[in-house]
Amino acid sequence: MKNVFDENTRRLILAAEIAGYLHDLGKLHPGFAGEMLGGGENLGDATKESCGIKAAHGAILEDRRAYPRFDEIAGNPDLAAVLAGLLADPAWAEALALPSGWLKPGAVQASGLGVALRQHHAGQQFPSDQLSFLGDLYSFGADIRDSALDKASGVAEGGKQSAQHAEVADAFGQLRDPYSSERLADAWSSAIAVIKERVFSSDATKDIAATRRLLIEDLQPVFGKALGETRRPTNDVTLWHHAHSSASFFKAAVAEGALRAEVNFQPLQTETGAFDLAQLGRVRFRLLGVRWDWQALTRGMLTTTALVSLSQLRRAVVDDLRELFEETFPVGNLIYDDDDGVLVLAPGFQEEDVARSEALFTGHILDPLQEAIARCVETLGVGTPFRLCWSAPALYLTDYAEALGLDAAPSRQRHLQAGEEKFRALWQTANAEQDRLMQICPQCGRRPAETREYALTESRSRVQSLCDDCSSLADRDARRVRGRHLYAEFGFSSSVNTLEELAKEGESSRVALISVQVDAGAIASGTAMITQLARPVALIRSALEVQDEKQAANTPKHKRTDLSWLVDSSALGEWFERILAHLREGKLPGKHDVNLARNLLGEEYWLRDSDGRSTAAGAVGKALEVAEGFFLRESAALPDEWQLARHDGDRLALFAMRKHASPARLQRLWDDLRDLWKELANEVAGTLDGRLLPLTLDARGLRFIVSAADANATVATIGRLLAQRLSKVRGGLAAHVSCAVMRAKFPLYIALDVLGRLDARVPQVPRQTWRVESARTTASGRVVDLVWETPQGLVAWQVDTATGDPAQIDRWHPHVIATTRAGKPVTGPRRLTHVLDLLPGDEALVPPMTFDFMVLEGSARRHQLAYRRDGEELRRPHWVMGEVGRSPLLLEGFAEFSRLVADSRWETSKIKGLQGEMVETYEKWVRDVPAALRPAGQDAWQAHLRNMLLRYVTGEDAPARRERLFKAIIDGRFFDAVEWTTFVSRTHRSFSEENA
Repeated sequence: MKNVFDENTRRLILAAEIAGYLHDLGKLHPGFAGEMLGGGENLGDATKESCGIKAAHGAILEDRRAYPRFDEIAGNPDLAAVLAGLLADPAWAEALALPSGWLKPGAVQASGLGVALRQHHAGQQFPSDQLSFLGDLYSFGADIRDSALDKASGVAEGGKQSAQHAEVADAFGQLRDPYSSERLADAWSSAIAVIKERVFSSDATKDIAATRRLLIEDLQPVFGKALGETRRPTNDVTLWHHAHSSASFFKAAVAEGALRAEVNFQPLQTETGAFDLAQLGRVRFRLLGVRWDWQALTRGMLTTTALVSLSQLRRAVVDDLRELFEETFPVGNLIYDDDDGVLVLAPGFQEEDVARSEALFTGHILDPLQEAIARCVETLGVGTPFRLCWSAPALYLTDYAEALGLDAAPSRQRHLQAGEEKFRALWQTANAEQDRLMQICPQCGRRPAETREYALTESRSRVQSLCDDCSSLADRDARRVRGRHLYAEFGFSSSVNTLEELAKEGESSRVALISVQVDAGAIASGTAMITQLARPVALIRSALEVQDEKQAANTPKHKRTDLSWLVDSSALGEWFERILAHLREGKLPGKHDVNLARNLLGEEYWLRDSDGRSTAAGAVGKALEVAEGFFLRESAALPDEWQLARHDGDRLALFAMRKHASPARLQRLWDDLRDLWKELANEVAGTLDGRLLPLTLDARGLRFIVSAADANATVATIGRLLAQRLSKVRGGLAAHVSCAVMRAKFPLYIALDVLGRLDARVPQVPRQTWRVESARTTASGRVVDLVWETPQGLVAWQVDTATGDPAQIDRWHPHVIATTRAGKPVTGPRRLTHVLDLLPGDEALVPPMTFDFMVLEGSARRHQLAYRRDGEELRRPHWVMGEVGRSPLLLEGFAEFSRLVADSRWETSKIKGLQGEMVETYEKWVRDVPAALRPAGQDAWQAHLRNMLLRYVTGEDAPARRERLFKAIIDGRFFDAVEWTTFVSRTHRSFSEENA
């Protein structure tokens, strides 16, 4: 690959990225927490007047700063040196210098790495001779592209945290770490030490790539202790996640200017050389996905060692792609990776002519990088197929589905094969060997492998030869390093090494492959986050009323704002619909409505003639283009059946209220999900005394193996932990558990194929209508006990509505999509209902957490495993119910499912006899009769069941147990419960006891 970047250009891009990482360094200072938490004074007005910077944390390099104070600097030479160096440093200024030919005359160059820090809050009074082009490119082309989405707490009451109870929340709305001036003091000292050592060492600019690498490694844990936004609920995005995201935008913007050799940055400048805000919309970005099919790559694995080794190679590929995109050919940063590949934040190459835009992107990014990307992917094996998928250029990145390959247009993807020439040569050589028998490798299914004639007594699956790449996955070296890799990935060491040993330790002859997965597409599109509100309407109204009161007190002639109409989110949607109607008629709303619209939307640039995000003429055209290309586009992925938007006005209301799936917030969520999977694996391992074989872990989930006898305890542990950790966000986010049970010596590849087929349901599971059976707030007032009536019986939730502040209820996270309230249907954004407002009888669309399993005694049964949508249920063929099938089980109903057999109080022999009668009558009366006779047969079968239960279920609580068993029998759950309880979970000891 010929690198189109010369060394000076690489240095420039990487130095600019470093400046981006340091732009919010002031938010690490204790003074920032002091001014932003309850009781503190916002010092932005003071720094605006003293040095032209509208936020105090952006003024830490100025002489007339608010903090750090002069005495602090005077007593800390390292701090003084770092601040002075960030303000101006000859070596870094040289690295950041844009070639004169790239710019129009008059452009100001950066004086040091503090260029983004100083300018991202620069006001009108900031000295114009210090407004560098790079600093403005960062401010308007990078910082606001992330902040506009992840900092949506403005103009809303109740979000300011008290100094005594402030916290850094995780992506699930729960406490992760305390937050205070005292904790920031340690982080501030650490950051200054890191910057001095990494950025201002004598050789820091000699190898900027190495400096960047070490700086990121050292800063990440420090920045993770601070916040980009201190108000709830956007206190989930740490300073690290915001800094990484905005630095990635900046890097891509600088790289695009460098690649546009014919014009460079000149189209973005005024005639005086300054950044032209009217051209803001030209700075756009894309997501580029490098995607392979992990399920296809692993479904043929013959040993667990081979699977773990391939997972280790996948991590190596990700690292190689990171080095390629971030350092060797620095066009952007990796912002996501999973078992199926990576996503890169890349330059957009925006042009009015779509074809020219695509040509620039492919010519500057795809064509030069394609060969190098293929070499990276080749580590997974010669001939590995993969795709390049990319999104259209966008102001704000919300098109994850395209780059993930979930919804990629044919014109925006390339199907490729790693090591294509080597792959062709392998087969040419294999076909030329006349004296050797060759076959397609039985593990990878792609490359040639030697074979021979086998004796009738030999097991081909255990002795046959593999291709060279597959052989290396399970050789002696692979077995030796497997434990180290798994410890690094999962954080613990297993007490067993083989499937046979695992089964024996669990007193079983079988093992259970278990997978826990979330729907990555729903998360990336933001649909899984729609029930998390950053600005509930009641809080918006309160803030506006307070604001109005202050203005009335300060301005005698102030016209009061009538907000009596703002009773709920549907009213907000109606108001926005009227605003859109005016715009579509070519009319700009009055000044009062324009200001109100900005406040209600939480977006200060909209409805301005100066909105440079759009090239349309006039404020009306600009407002419509930004609304359609940004505000309304974000809700496009919401299914119509959820009925959250009656019209575009409702979509604007949703934009105003919701937490947004910004790149920084998504990175935080992916990181927290990885931590959750590790926590889950460690919890299970602790419960089972280490009897667990871990396999793979990525952002979407994890896979591991336990003894079949431990499967019941394992699924129960998973369900319990998920219920706790996802308590606040269960209205939008669901995890799913799959289990394939096999004999310890059963072919692993068949079980992996089954596990993949079970996991295929995850993105297909529809929301179900659940009815509130009871709703009770505990005595503390901070937990809501909800009991739902579901298609599979009653399900209980304990919803945590607390925050770290005893005086503050979580009014943002625990919402559901209610379909009826007080017996009346609800439509529009008003469907988003806080759990504290739910009453018995209310109905909601809930994403079910599901559990499904299959027992493998042979290979044929797996081919029947396919799901189909049936209304609000997903169904698959069932060994008793036939093609009618059954739905996956509810994970939150697993405890009842695992008790069904015990609930019957039947002995094993009686269960076998009664189940045989149930199955036989169902087959004869329902399953195997003509369709016209099935309704009558169903009625007869159910009547027969009730008679059986009346005869064989006795005791004082018999009526309730009969009803539970009846419902479980007719939907197929009982038959699965028998298999799960009397077969899957059976130990050698219980088997002996049964036959004693």
